[in-house]
Amino acid sequence: MVFHDGDCYYYTGMSSVGDDNGTVGFIMVNTRDKSAKMYRMVGATEEAAMRSAEGKVQNMGYIATTPIPLNVSGVPTYFCTLKDNEGLVKQYAMLKIKDYSVVASDQSIMATKRAFINAVNSSGAAVDFGEDVYGYTVEGKISRINANIESGETYYYLILDDDTTKLFLVSYMVSEELPITREGDKVKISYMDEANGAINVVAFDNLEFTQEISEAQERLNKEQKNLIQSDDNHVIEVDPKKNEEIWENMSDEEKAELLKELPK
Repeated sequence: MVFHDGDCYYYTGMSSVGDDNGTVGFIMVNTRDKSAKMYRMVGATEEAAMRSAEGKVQNMGYIATTPIPLNVSGVPTYFCTLKDNEGLVKQYAMLKIKDYSVVASDQSIMATKRAFINAVNSSGAAVDFGEDVYGYTVEGKISRINANIESGETYYYLILDDDTTKLFLVSYMVSEELPITREGDKVKISYMDEANGAINVVAFDNLEFTQEISEAQERLNKEQKNLIQSDDNHVIEVDPKKNEEIWENMSDEEKAELLKELPK
C-alpha cells in the first residue's frame, strides 16, 4: 500500500506476458473511490529490486521487504527496508527503478537518500526528472567547510559567501579536491535546489587548484557530464549572475511584459 495526500492506494508492478523479469509499468488503485491508473515505466520487478538490495548487504544477511515506488529528487525509485532474522529494521535501501544496479543503503532514510543521489550521479546514466527541474552552477568563496563521517562515508558541509540560507552537502566521491579545500578558497559547484534541508552538490571544482592533465584525460572529463550538464536529463540550467545581467539590460517595457507571463 502507498499513501499520498491523505489517500491510500494499492500498488502493484505489471510485467509483460512473455517476460516477467521486468516491468512495463505499475498500477495505483485508490482504495476510496476504486479508480485505477497505470503508469508506464520499463524497469525492474519488485523481486529483482529486493535481490539487488539484499546483495548490497549480503555480508550481513538482511532480508528486504517488498519495495514501494517513490519520487526521490525526480528519480523513480524503489524504497524498502532491510530486516534481520528477528524482523527488526536495520537499514534502508533505495534503488533506481529503471536500473536496479544503482542501489544505496544506510542506517537512516536521510543518509540512504544522500548515498542514492551520489550513486545516481556516479552512474552517468540518463535520468527522467520530469518537467521544470532547475539546476544551478555557481561560483563563490568558501565561508565555512567541515567534514562528517556517516556510516563510513565522508560528507563535506559548506557555506558560500556567508550565505547561511543555503547549506551545501558534498560527498567525498564528487571530487578529490574536497579534502584539501579550506575557508577562503574560490570554488565552482553544480546542484539542484530541492528547498529541503541541505542541498546535494553533484559537481565540485576548487578554482584555486590547477593540475596539468593529459589530452586523453581532458577529453574524458568533457564526456563525463554530471546530472545537470547531461542533455538527456532535460534539467533547465539556471545562471543567477547571467540572468541578473540580462534583467539589468532590459527596458522597463520588456520587464513589464516578462512579469505578466509569471504565474499568479
